[in-house]
Amino acid sequence: MYLKHSCARSYKNTQVTSQWLANKYLETIRVNPKWLLKAFKYQVMNDFKVDVTKYKVYRAKRKAFEIIHGDYKESYGRLWDYAATLQKTNEGSCVVVKVVRTIPTSPAIFQRMYVSFAAMKKGFKEGCRPFIGLDGCHLKGPYRGQLLSAIGRDGNDNIYPIAVATVEQENNEAWSWFLKNLLDDIGSVKDNGWTFISDRQKGMGWQKSLRNLYQRQITEYVCATCMQTSETEGTERKALKDKLWEAAATCTETEYLAAMEELKKIDEAAYNYLDTVDQCMWSKGIFYL
Repeated sequence: MYLKHSCARSYKNTQVTSQWLANKYLETIRVNPKWLLKAFKYQVMNDFKVDVTKYKVYRAKRKAFEIIHGDYKESYGRLWDYAATLQKTNEGSCVVVKVVRTIPTSPAIFQRMYVSFAAMKKGFKEGCRPFIGLDGCHLKGPYRGQLLSAIGRDGNDNIYPIAVATVEQENNEAWSWFLKNLLDDIGSVKDNGWTFISDRQKGMGWQKSLRNLYQRQITEYVCATCMQTSETEGTERKALKDKLWEAAATCTETEYLAAMEELKKIDEAAYNYLDTVDQCMWSKGIFYL
């Protein structure tokens, strides 16, 4: 047995795996989820005199996140438990989960989920104006999808959420499904006089879905701010924006036509765009109520 060694020291250790690192530094990552990989790598060297690769500490962080936040795939499998718990603890809430199967005997595949809390529905119906804004946005994560939302405005003019839904993509079918669940929850357009407002995004198909559901017994308005962004984005033409708002704020059809003629002189392309939008949907003096 040699008591004195002259061989070089090795800083490699195969027993230091990414799973071991994830468990060892779990609380550190929980407190500091933005911990840099370079700093993580240095900490391992400082604590255990082991040199690990940047890819190993990356895998360790990913496994730690799975422990802290749960696995995406497993989370989808617990949606029915979440729905049952929500309906039990918040009586009157509505949760609808829709799945598809390639063949009748195949496992269920998640497609859509609708959620509306009882307290939010009650608060909207009792304390908010009968305006409903509809919008959709992309979801991040490995499975993607779209988040559809219905919001109102409360007495302080703040955004008030009514319902949300996770769907596979933003199309007429998904909007029809979302709107049917929403209106089953808060009541029909005919009985409550709901007014829906749009941001004029090309991908949104809720207008067609509402028309199909209610055979045009609906009121639609267009957000003038969103029209301004759609038509004048990237420009600094203050005169054009001012004239658009003048047309939106007119109190009579004569004033509206005069403002539009002046806008046409500034930018005929903008005039042609606005001419495609029903004036009753965005000019105050010609609103139908």
